[in-house]
Amino acid sequence: MWRFFFVSLIALKYFLLDLQVGILHWEAVFEDAYYHESRILTSHQEKMATELDSEELKLGLDCAQWSDAEEETFINLIVDQVRANNSPTSSFNAEGWKYIRQKFNEKHDRSYVHAQFKNKYNVLRQRRKRYLTLLNYTGVIVDPLTKNPTSNEEV
Repeated sequence: MWRFFFVSLIALKYFLLDLQVGILHWEAVFEDAYYHESRILTSHQEKMATELDSEELKLGLDCAQWSDAEEETFINLIVDQVRANNSPTSSFNAEGWKYIRQKFNEKHDRSYVHAQFKNKYNVLRQRRKRYLTLLNYTGVIVDPLTKNPTSNEEV
């Protein structure tokens, strides 16, 4: 009986040892795969960024500089397209973006492309989100003339 018990313990010990070695082996395999995948993704991202930069240079695209008048025109065009039901989701459909792009470029004699309008739209959304978050703080009030938030020094 004792002999069977010791043999079983020894067999269990070797089984657990094999299991630990197997786990360590698979951990090494996964670490190796993760390392190679991250290197592939990094090189792919660098390649894509280089391609995008070269495309922008070919098209003559640069970071759009928006004046206050241009920003106001863009916001008014956005409001027009929301009222025209050309924003079925959180963004606009193709017709809405086309209208915004054409009217804006005509009015301000620019040649901005869709990506620049989309980026500006996202920047404005983030700015609005931060503004509304700021208004939720106790003690922050909005000046009715300038629409700028103000607060005392304690806030």
